[in-house]
Amino acid sequence: MRPFCVVTVAFVVAGCVDGGRELAPIRLEPMTTLGAESGDGAIATTPRVSARHPGGFRIVIPSAGGVATLPLVYSDDGHFLGTLKAGGSVDEQFQVPLFARIGPGDSVWIFDGGQRVLVFAPDRKYVRTAQLPVSPWDALVLPDSRMVIAPANGDRPLPLLLLSATGAHIRDIGGGDSASGALHTPRWIARDADGSIWSMPMQFRWRLEHWDTTGTPLAAIDRRPGWFLPYTELFPLTRQHAPQPAIEGAWADRAGRLWVLGMAADPHWPLGLGARRQGSLSQVIMNPDKLFDTVLEIIDLRTGKLVASARMDAWYPSEVEPGVIMHVDNTRGGWKRAQLLRVVFDSAAAGPK
Repeated sequence: MRPFCVVTVAFVVAGCVDGGRELAPIRLEPMTTLGAESGDGAIATTPRVSARHPGGFRIVIPSAGGVATLPLVYSDDGHFLGTLKAGGSVDEQFQVPLFARIGPGDSVWIFDGGQRVLVFAPDRKYVRTAQLPVSPWDALVLPDSRMVIAPANGDRPLPLLLLSATGAHIRDIGGGDSASGALHTPRWIARDADGSIWSMPMQFRWRLEHWDTTGTPLAAIDRRPGWFLPYTELFPLTRQHAPQPAIEGAWADRAGRLWVLGMAADPHWPLGLGARRQGSLSQVIMNPDKLFDTVLEIIDLRTGKLVASARMDAWYPSEVEPGVIMHVDNTRGGWKRAQLLRVVFDSAAAGPK
């Protein structure tokens, strides 16, 4: 078992950005675009996109809006295949579908804000529903069908929960002894190649923590990169305060590195804001690409050191699967389209560590 340790490192940029396009040693390669211009297959709100299913499709779940939307299914080439249909009883229906995961045997797991997960066969036929003790913010489905759940409740982001395939609580992972346990913000989780769990809070500070599935702490890495200086309170999105930095996702690769997807304020961020929302202190986001920049970092998990970093003059709001991120485009009719891009790292261009 790896001993518990805390590593603090300085911020070093290994790479460059030129107009948001030249990201050596990190580059983005377009893959496919999901979402119709109108009609069937059109996406109403910013979506979450699943990893590619071995059957050649992805699940797209629009973010919750005024009208409930069933999960949408698209082929590899972006063709709309239809929607996922749940079971017959009320307890087997979607309430607020949030995101999808591919599970053992190519099963499809749809995590729902109604504290449940709906499981589908590889042919997308409904199989069963499992009740969850919390509404999930992020989740892993392990090879034996157990689940690791990060609660959506920002007031109690820890512990993470290890659950059985039926949603029964097995044990807590992390807790009040964590230095970031008092940070009231949801957490992202990533599975290492050895089956252990990495987790990061979304807001307030850059901190990476590592546990095994017994809940034993293994390591923690604290950093203060220039794009993510710590803060202690959240401000409304107005012209008085630049957008606060956040972590949008993370994944571990087989080379022993963790990739961090971050969001920071664009140097000209006020250009992305519109009028104040009615009844709110916050202002409307008119153009997220003008409001936000995206930061990609690669961390060596053995040393805690930064391997490479790139900053992009556009907003890539989520990880789709390890090595793939998403950009959101708007159609002329106001619908959303999810553009998927592969993240490629040229270790030779990064130079010596």
